[in-house]
Amino acid sequence: MGDGPNYNPEKFFETALRLSGSALIRAFWPAVVVTCATPVWLGILALEWEMPFSNGYTLVGEDLYPTLDLYMEPWYLMVALLLSARLTDAHEKHMRASGVAKQLQIKTMELVSKLCVLSTPGKEARSAVALQEARRLIVLTCVLMKQHVRKESSGFDRLISSGVMTLEEERDFNKKCTRSCTDGKLDRFPSTNRPALTFHKLRCLTRRMAIDGLLSHWDAVDARIDSLAEVFDVIEDIQSNILPFHYAQLTRLMTLFFLITMSCAVARDLSWTSIPACFTLNLLILAGDTCAGDMETPFGDSDNDVQLHKTVRRVDKWTAAMLGSHLGTLVENFDLYSETRTTNVQHGQTARALAKSSSVMYATARDLTASDEEVTSAAYMRAANTIQNAVRFRLKWRRCNEILMAIKSA
Repeated sequence: MGDGPNYNPEKFFETALRLSGSALIRAFWPAVVVTCATPVWLGILALEWEMPFSNGYTLVGEDLYPTLDLYMEPWYLMVALLLSARLTDAHEKHMRASGVAKQLQIKTMELVSKLCVLSTPGKEARSAVALQEARRLIVLTCVLMKQHVRKESSGFDRLISSGVMTLEEERDFNKKCTRSCTDGKLDRFPSTNRPALTFHKLRCLTRRMAIDGLLSHWDAVDARIDSLAEVFDVIEDIQSNILPFHYAQLTRLMTLFFLITMSCAVARDLSWTSIPACFTLNLLILAGDTCAGDMETPFGDSDNDVQLHKTVRRVDKWTAAMLGSHLGTLVENFDLYSETRTTNVQHGQTARALAKSSSVMYATARDLTASDEEVTSAAYMRAANTIQNAVRFRLKWRRCNEILMAIKSA
């Protein structure tokens, strides 16, 4: 479910020597720095080093090694336990995140399926419109959740141009809705809690469907919405709960101190060959720390993280397919994050170009409508719909601009 670099676990050497997605690449230069900073040369020179005392006793460098060995033995065990514990805990967290992402797909499919099953027979035309609106809100909630967890830019142009967000919802997110009782400061709806607002809209929509007779057993649908909201809470909890800073700092300082001082302990037996030996050990330990750090934040944007954008894309396509199968008609999906599609490279390149052009054209439409106070909201909506149709039917830029100017002059 992580959707990271694929590999065959049955092939030992192919897995061990593969560089794509490997933590060894990222840990290479830190290992070089640590190796250069270690006092290897001090340990090697200590073999010939002597210090005479006034009582006639001469301290030879080799006399220090038994004491150094006794000093390093507890460090070996401590660093091994720390690294093992970090890797184990981080792997469990990553597996939990992968399972929650899978639950996100399952819960959304269950919710759409429940909406389809409980929709009232004999009112297919009205139910179809309401069901597609409910599906859009579900997909929008997933998109907003991904943006929040990954701390991505909250620009709405691309979402509006794809049709997953409406202009009214953009205004709801940007309008002032609360005021401080002390200084009178006005605030918008919190950007970190936008999925809660779309969940509220989804509940209101399904409740209206029940009141209008389009949906039976609303309580069952509301329970599914609550279950989906709990999945979002778990995702946010996994991403935000990391190791306390003082503990994370202590584990890394202990590891760094061990790597620096270890070279002195091995210099007696390995001499100058201790340098490549220490570098290899530094590389492996730092690579293990890198793996643990990646798995502790499983919803990031690296190749080895849980790919939330692919999960949201599946939610979009799978729920559209479920609804289309129920209604017996084609239901358009929003083709979200089409640049992540790997089945057809040319399709991905075309989709990226269309997504970019649609965002620019939407901004143009917004500028055109905002520049004239007499332009009605209906014209504003027609302009946004024009952008969606332009993307859908692959119209040329010139034709799109002609339509927009016609709306402006109408």
